[in-house]
Amino acid sequence: MFCINPIFVRLFFSVFFLILLNFAHAQNSINGYIILEDNTPASGAFISLVLRDSVTMKKFTAADGDGKWQLKNIPKGDYFLNARYLGNKELFYPISIKEGDSLYVDLKLQSDAQLLPGVEVKGDAIGITQSGDTLKFNLKYFSSGSEVNLGDVLNQLPGIEVDEGGTVKYAGKKVDKLLIQGKDILNSKHKLATESIRADQLEGVHLINDYRDSKDIETKKSGKTALDVRIKESEREKWSGQVMAFGGYDKKWALDFSTFQVGEKLGATIFAKANNTGEQTMSFQDYMNLKGFQILHKLKSYGDVEDLFPKNFKINPQTVQNLDAIVAGGIDYDINNKSAIKGDVILAQLNRKEQEFFRQEFLGSQDFRSGSQLAESVQPILGGRILSENKLNKKLSVKVGVSANYEKNNLQQMTAGQYGNQFFDLDNHQFKEHWSWVPEFK
Repeated sequence: MFCINPIFVRLFFSVFFLILLNFAHAQNSINGYIILEDNTPASGAFISLVLRDSVTMKKFTAADGDGKWQLKNIPKGDYFLNARYLGNKELFYPISIKEGDSLYVDLKLQSDAQLLPGVEVKGDAIGITQSGDTLKFNLKYFSSGSEVNLGDVLNQLPGIEVDEGGTVKYAGKKVDKLLIQGKDILNSKHKLATESIRADQLEGVHLINDYRDSKDIETKKSGKTALDVRIKESEREKWSGQVMAFGGYDKKWALDFSTFQVGEKLGATIFAKANNTGEQTMSFQDYMNLKGFQILHKLKSYGDVEDLFPKNFKINPQTVQNLDAIVAGGIDYDINNKSAIKGDVILAQLNRKEQEFFRQEFLGSQDFRSGSQLAESVQPILGGRILSENKLNKKLSVKVGVSANYEKNNLQQMTAGQYGNQFFDLDNHQFKEHWSWVPEFK
């Protein structure tokens, strides 16, 4: 007769009970929607859960584009739901969590028209302070210590993300300006900045709503959002950066160089990346920023913009060999409190070798066409922009500049194969050179 030891029975049920308790604890959650005073979604609103007795942050999240938010795996206890959104009063909502709770809470914010630019709302215990239209993130509250670069840090902040292309977004939309210590020296080169600036160089991150440059006229609302990356004092007023290089199997190599300087008057950056490992160094967004003024000029004159986009720009699955290199620099120099000079330049080399195999069969026939196509392209790209900004008074500013671009596309296509019993070998050579410049005045 089979007999079960009572000790094992008690041990089994004890472990089972502990698992149930842990499972119930893991189910504790709160979710809901957050809206503004006009009943529109508060997209990107920062929502945190803080202990009621110490105001210590335990959980945080950001509302999505529909205003929906959720907090999971909450220990039981007494809390405040804290909600923040630029231009609105800070909200504290008391809530208690018991084991197994799954609560639904809708939040509605009230606009704060009385909040002046110089007024600061303290929130040190939860890692965020609000000063006028600016949210200031204290990175020590959001960092895990494993972040390597700026992109890693930004992905830890609620409502802020860096997408696969390296573009920095807030509440699902690309930020209008990415600044370093208040200086516009990146010209939206998000991918280069997020991958090259080290995490240990960062002091904080400021999110600015209704951003205006100091040389812009003082309008009521700009509608722009800026992300200002703040650098540690020890890294300012000097050139600081990093160099990384490696080589490996099959003669593969990569180089990554970045340096920048930010001070009271001058800000400058230099980024350089090169590799033959199949990584695209110049993002589509970088290219669009480089060509933005030319594209706008073409559209206004109803011209053909097809020639503004190089062929074989993107590395795809058919790419068997590449050589990608890019050097980009930017400068922002304040002559005085009313005048500034800004400029940026990009030099890139995009070499591609692509191979594609094909087989084409014909309906009602045993004949077929098969073979391979090899395409080799060499694409140098050079572009730059210089802009002078002058603020004449509170209601009038003048910006004068010019942007220029040069690129060349040398494409060689070789197709070889068989059609029935016949062999074919075709060569096609395309060469295109393009130079343009566009003045800017506003």
